Amino acid sequence: MTVEMMLDQLVPEPDAFGDWDDVLQRAGIKRHRKVVVSAAIAAVLLAILFATPAFGVLLDLIGRTTVPFTGAKAPTRVQRSFFDMTVGAPRGMGPQAIASQTRRVGTVAGRALYVAPTRKGGFCWEAERSGGGCITKREQKLLVGASLMQRRGGPLLLREISGEVLTPAARSVTIEYADGTTKQLSFLWVTKPIDAGFFAFMVPAAHQTKARPRAVTIRDAHGKLLAREPLFYARPRIPPRHAPVKPPRSYRPRPLPAPSAPLQHGSANGVSVVVGANGIAEFDTSDPLLQKASSWACFKFMRYHQVDPFGIGVEAQARHGNRVQLGSLRGPFDGCDIERGYGHTWPDPHGYHSAAEIAFTARARRFFADRAAARELALYMRWSKHHPNAPTTGIRIAHNGAVTVYSVRSTTGKRFSVTKRGGRIVRENVRPYAGPL
Repeated sequence: MTVEMMLDQLVPEPDAFGDWDDVLQRAGIKRHRKVVVSAAIAAVLLAILFATPAFGVLLDLIGRTTVPFTGAKAPTRVQRSFFDMTVGAPRGMGPQAIASQTRRVGTVAGRALYVAPTRKGGFCWEAERSGGGCITKREQKLLVGASLMQRRGGPLLLREISGEVLTPAARSVTIEYADGTTKQLSFLWVTKPIDAGFFAFMVPAAHQTKARPRAVTIRDAHGKLLAREPLFYARPRIPPRHAPVKPPRSYRPRPLPAPSAPLQHGSANGVSVVVGANGIAEFDTSDPLLQKASSWACFKFMRYHQVDPFGIGVEAQARHGNRVQLGSLRGPFDGCDIERGYGHTWPDPHGYHSAAEIAFTARARRFFADRAAARELALYMRWSKHHPNAPTTGIRIAHNGAVTVYSVRSTTGKRFSVTKRGGRIVRENVRPYAGPL
């Protein structure tokens, strides 16, 4: 029996409409009793409705919202982040996200939720202006994360709780408080191929110090407990000063194989490099400063990285002699470089280039030139306010009322500029090359 049929039985629709006030007056019923009658009808209806199996549907509407994996295509920046997780991970450890299938499936705690499937049955997710991650194995039914904060000398405060529900049987997510009370959360369930639920909850201030959350539970449609994850409030244990310090275990990484054919060779500034199609790069330099440099890196232009190439840099402590493994990247590569740890000064006597820049392609040579020009402008914007009389070193400054445009031209002809209005940056194109201003 549908809701409409029950309403028809309780309050049949009249064939014609007359003067209802006159009917009530003839029956000796005052007008305000109509509200009482309506309330009684509503109470009977709710009692019948909640006593039927349809109540399970209402529970779904209150706790779980199921959405299909057919949302709007995610912005390129989100697709790129999932792509980078896969390519930048060590060989065989990437989540293998299908970045091109990333979708915006809804909102969680007021934040846009983006999800993408992986090639091995998992998924990656990201909440706007919040965290994210990838699930490669569905070994648990519930995963819970917590955001803790502590002011100096104060207690640990739990600010936010979020997590993933990995069992289709789940119909409710509940927070248990230390005083025995509970709070049911709404959560978003995304259909296949994601087949997972997502939730986030900002803990009220009243529950951050007293009656703090102690666990998160999930239950099925019958109220059966499916999983319970306790929440812990623990400060990191600091050993006493007199405790003996154990020396770290020595770790000798396994040697890397040699670069495999086809090989790419290049040299610059006393550095030579051979890069193989297997993603192994072998650097050779007699300069001790470059041998201990902060990063040996190689890069290539690819999907999602047409302006700024995707590169893998390896620090000194992670190198295998003079060989490095470039994550999951495979050749051919566009170039390699070595970054010194000193950074860049302004003005920079090295011309804002890296300590060694080795280009295999013309595109990499243009990138090195453009990056140097963008670095110069970026460093000027960051530091010129501390040096009001500093020379512009080729930087052009144009004023037009409240608008000021700072620009520099690369040797390739590309122009980089930063526009300020009222002291605030309103437009710039240096970020892909030199990072945020």
